[in-house]
Formats: sequence, C-alpha cells, structure tokens
Amino acid sequence: FCDFALTCFVANCKLSASPLMGNEQSGYAPDQPVDVVLSINDVRNVNLAPHETFYCVTACDHFARACAAKGRPVKFATTVRSYSSLEVFGASRAEIDAAADLGQLQGRPLGNLTIPVHRLVETCGITIYYTWFLLEQSRAPPIGDTIERFDSAITGAPRQVFAPKVSLSLCPASEYDAQLVYQPEATNEQKIARYAALLLSHNQHLHLASELYKRSLAAANASFLEQKVAKKKEKIALLKQSNEAQGAEIDNLQKIVAELQNRHRTQYDSQSERYQTVQGRLEETINKLSRENQELKSRGLTDTANFEQTDRMIQKLNQDLRSVTEEANARIDKANESIKMLKGQVKQRDAEAQMIAAERDNLRHQLTQAQNALAQNSGTTGSKDMEISKLQNEVQVLHEQKAALVKIVEDLYVQLDSAGVTVGNAQQAQLGSITGAGGSLGPANLNMLPSPRSLGAGRR
Repeated sequence: FCDFALTCFVANCKLSASPLMGNEQSGYAPDQPVDVVLSINDVRNVNLAPHETFYCVTACDHFARACAAKGRPVKFATTVRSYSSLEVFGASRAEIDAAADLGQLQGRPLGNLTIPVHRLVETCGITIYYTWFLLEQSRAPPIGDTIERFDSAITGAPRQVFAPKVSLSLCPASEYDAQLVYQPEATNEQKIARYAALLLSHNQHLHLASELYKRSLAAANASFLEQKVAKKKEKIALLKQSNEAQGAEIDNLQKIVAELQNRHRTQYDSQSERYQTVQGRLEETINKLSRENQELKSRGLTDTANFEQTDRMIQKLNQDLRSVTEEANARIDKANESIKMLKGQVKQRDAEAQMIAAERDNLRHQLTQAQNALAQNSGTTGSKDMEISKLQNEVQVLHEQKAALVKIVEDLYVQLDSAGVTVGNAQQAQLGSITGAGGSLGPANLNMLPSPRSLGAGRR
C-alpha cells in the first residue's frame, strides 16, 4: 500500500505540471537565479570506516561549486531550468573538521545524484525535507533519462533498503535563518508551499518502515524454513542410516538362516541314521524283555508260597516294632514326669537354702553388733556374758542346721544324678555358697533331719 501511494504521489506530480512551468508553479522564472540552502543529513550503505564521515560537492551549470557536510549546510545558486549534480565523498572526521574548503579534500567517492530542478519543483516545489535519494555509482549519467533516474531515486530509496542512499534537505535561502524550516508560526501560504515536501518525506518513511517489517517477516520465515529444512535433512539422514542398518541386518539374518538350514539338513540326516539304529536296539530289547517276562510268569507259579510266608514274617516284625516303640514312649513319659518332680523339689530346696543363708547372715550381723557393744561396755560383765553365751548357742544351732541342710541337698543331688538330671551352674553356685569352698556332698536320707525352719523357730 505504501509503495503504491508513493508511486501515485510522484506520478500525479508528473501529470499535474508541464516540464517547465516557471512562475506558474514555483513563482520563479525558468532562467532566474534562485539562492537555495542545501543540508546533507545522512548517508547509508556506503561502507564508511569508523573514523570516516561524509560530505558532498554540488555544481549547477555555470554557477560556482558548493560543498556541504553534516551540520554544515551550504548556500548556492541555481535555476529552474538547471540540472544540479551532487557528488558524495567519504573522508576522515579530522580532515573534514579541519578543512576550511571541503572542495580541496581528496575524498573517496561514495556516489552521485543528478537533480533536475524543474522536476523537483513539479514534485514538491523548491523545498526538500529529509528526503532519501538513491546514489548512482557512474560518474556521468546520460542526460536523456535524468528525470526517470531522479524519480527512481526517490521511489526506490525506501524500497531498496540496503542500497547506497543519501538524505537531503533543501529550501530557499530567503526562508533559511539557521532554524527549522517548518516553524509553528509559519503562514498558511508557507505551510501550503511546504506541504508537498513534508508529505513526500512521510510517505518515504512509511514505506521504509513497511519494507523493513516485510523483510523482518521474510527473515523470520526464512529462518523458520531453514530450521525446518535442516530438521528434514536430519530426519532423512537418520532414515538413510536406519535403512542401511536394516539392510545390513537383513543380510546378516539371511546368512544366519542359510547356515541354520544347512545345519538342520545335516542334523536331520545324522539323526535319521541314529533313529534307525536306536529303533533296532529297542526292538531287540523288547524281544528280550518279552522272553524274560514269559520265564518270570512260569516261575511265578512256584514262588507264590514263598511270597506268602515272607509277608507273614514282615507283618509280625511290624507288630513287634510298634509294641517296642509304645513301651519306649511310655518309659520316656514316665522319666519326664520324674524329672519334672525332681526339678520342682530342687527349686523348693534352693528357695529354703536361700532363706537359711539370709537368716545366717542376719545372725552374724547381730553377733558382730553384740561383740562391738561388749567391747564398749567391758565393765558390765554379768548380763553381757549371759547374752554372749546365748548368741554363741544360737550360732552353734545355726551350724548344726547348716550341716543338716547340706546333707539334705547332697542327698537331693545324688537322686538327681541317679535320675539323669543335669545340675545347672546356678544351683551349683547356690550349693557352694552354703557349704563353702571345697565342700563335698555325700548320699543321705532326705527325711533324716527336721526342717531348718522348725529348728530355728524352736530356738527363738
């Protein structure tokens, strides 16, 4: 849409005026000199070095040359009938800043532009506002197609994004006072006269933005398509590799199948011979077994009586074995009951032995206390002697009870040994605590002495 609008704008300007309208279009006679001010705003796509910048040299017919740089506009004279040539050069910033006359510099050519002034007047009057023009690389373009080249330079600048181009501003010197041309306080006549140049600049920038947007979309689509193509290529490569691997695997499987078939044929031939040999042996064995069976049947009639006698002997032996087993089990049960009873008696005797040992320790403690009290009160001998003799008698009784208890325990362990009961370490330790180290046990009657508890109660 922007491209169409810009083309229509330039075409309408062609049709709306004659080649040389003179005062009717611009207010100037065709050969009347007009002073204008030219500003070079920017140059793009010319491969400037980082230390370089640009400047331009313009010439118009027989008028003197003029030079301009960025930020340094130039005033020169022209006519409506003239063709103004503009050459753009590149040079270092230091040289341009130091040069008083830019025309004396030997700059690097960047491009040129021919401006037919009457076509410029037809398009947008004598004013240009930040308008882009394509730069040509030929030094002397032919005059015949200058107008078409000029129109193409205007319309092609926003289309050819990466082509060399220059941005120019132009206005009559009478309206230039080192300030913006488009001032808010301008009159309506001035605004109308400058409107075409402003509209052309806006159309160019609108078309340039649209072209950049389309290029960005195309670049995005191109990158997407490249990625898609790369993925397809990777997929094709993987499929080729897979196909090659499958082909190799198929060849390998075919070889294995052929080997198995050959091996199967060999095994089948060898096994068939083996089966025939085995079948002959089996037939011989069957015939031999059938003959032996006939012989056994003939012998079975004579051996039947022997078989019956052998069965009766086996049954009798089985009955004897069952009776012996039952008797052994009964004796084992009886022995188990005796062992349980003796274990209960051992536990009871152990408990009584522990009680007697505790009473002995208590009496020893009382004896020790009495001896201490006797040593402290040695002056009083009457009652103390009687108490000492009483305690000694009790000690003697305890010794007798201990001896009786030892006899009882010895008899108990003798009976346990005779019954086959093993005495544990805990019972032996308790017996040793009663008899003392190195004591011996001998056989005695279980009821030959009275209970130590009854003896101790009678003494007290």
